[in-house]
Amino acid sequence: MRKIIGLIGVHVVAMLILSGYASGSESGDVPGKALEKAPPFEVVTMKGEIASLDGLLSLNEAIFLNFWGLRCSACIQEIPHINRLYSQYKGRVSFLGVNADGVDAAYLQPKVGKGALKIEYEIVPDPGLKLIDLFKMTAAPLTIIIDRKKIVRYRHENFEDGDEVKIEQALKDCLAGEAPAK
Repeated sequence: MRKIIGLIGVHVVAMLILSGYASGSESGDVPGKALEKAPPFEVVTMKGEIASLDGLLSLNEAIFLNFWGLRCSACIQEIPHINRLYSQYKGRVSFLGVNADGVDAAYLQPKVGKGALKIEYEIVPDPGLKLIDLFKMTAAPLTIIIDRKKIVRYRHENFEDGDEVKIEQALKDCLAGEAPAK
């Protein structure tokens, strides 16, 4: 009986490791989702401009997508870090903050630009949740970095203190053309 219980325990631990739960990764990185081809998209920004995968990559070396919500405390905590990255990498990286609340630009306009929601990069409302579905978002915030070859180089769900270091390193690696860290 002990032998059977021991074997079951070994199998459970192996399954957890394979699924990523016991790998020691608390960062919210989603294994298996990075290094996939980014789906083509075309959206309208808060400024009424069209932003597309091809268009953004024709302007810059990479795309930084961040899916966030108005009532998401982790999202709001992450915004100043993304503002800093935007300030540092604009001109090389296209930044889009995709709102995940399913609301339109008219609803968002009076809520952003003040206090903790002072977002300096381009905001995209997603009232039909099309981008959320396209990128298979399961938790907010979700950060995705796409390289010039349209490959998702990094995918990170949630946010806690210290994650900004990993996200910036992933962005640097993408710009340098290096393989993402495991």
